[in-house]
Amino acid sequence: MINKFRVWDKQEKKWLKYFFINESGKLCTFSDNPLVSYTILPIHRYIVQRFVGIRNKDNKELYEGDVVMFQSIRGTITWIDNGFEVLRKLRNSDLCEGEPISKEYEILGNICEQPKLNEVII
Repeated sequence: MINKFRVWDKQEKKWLKYFFINESGKLCTFSDNPLVSYTILPIHRYIVQRFVGIRNKDNKELYEGDVVMFQSIRGTITWIDNGFEVLRKLRNSDLCEGEPISKEYEILGNICEQPKLNEVII
C-alpha cells in the first residue's frame, strides 16, 4: 500500500496543499526562509488522514475520515486495530459497529469539511 496522506488545517479550515512527513514522523511544510529547508508544523492544529489503499467505484481515493455509504451501510472510515473499517454508530447507544472497506462505497463527504456527517446513526 502507498503511504499517502491528506492534511486538514483546523484553524484555516482547508486542506494543506504542500506538506510532507519527515524521517522523524513530524508534519512539515517547505520554509520561506532560505537558510531552512522546511518548518515543522504544530500537530495540534492539523488532522492527518491516511489513504486506505483503494479507490471507490467512481475511481475516487478513499481516506480515513471519509463518510461513505453503500446500500444501508453508512459510516466513517476509521483505523481500527491494524486496518481500516467503516465505523457505524448504533442508534441510542455509545457503541459502534465496523464494516469492511469496499470499492462499492460512495463518498458522501468527510468529517473535516462536514463535521455533521460524522453524527450518522443506523
